[in-house]
Amino acid sequence: PEYTYNAGAEYIHASGLFGRVDLTGVSDFYKDAKNEYKISGHQLVNLRWGYKSPSFDLVLWCKNLFDNEYYLNKSYYIIGTIVEDGAPRSIGVRFTYRF
Repeated sequence: PEYTYNAGAEYIHASGLFGRVDLTGVSDFYKDAKNEYKISGHQLVNLRWGYKSPSFDLVLWCKNLFDNEYYLNKSYYIIGTIVEDGAPRSIGVRFTYRF
């Protein structure tokens, strides 16, 4: 890609609560040496929200918050075009215990 970018902001409160938002993106790019197979650029927003203490962390996270559809790869064959989709919205919880 001609450009890629990442921007993020995080807030951590003295109580241990925190939140973070990240924006990542890439411009249009080609996946072959002849620059024939162009893939459109995309942007993704990721979130993390949770609580950190000396003995444990509890984090709720979301990747691709707005469920953007995008391609990671594109190839042309005799039978047609084959594309590799990017990951859809993912949501999860992470718990970490320290002992």
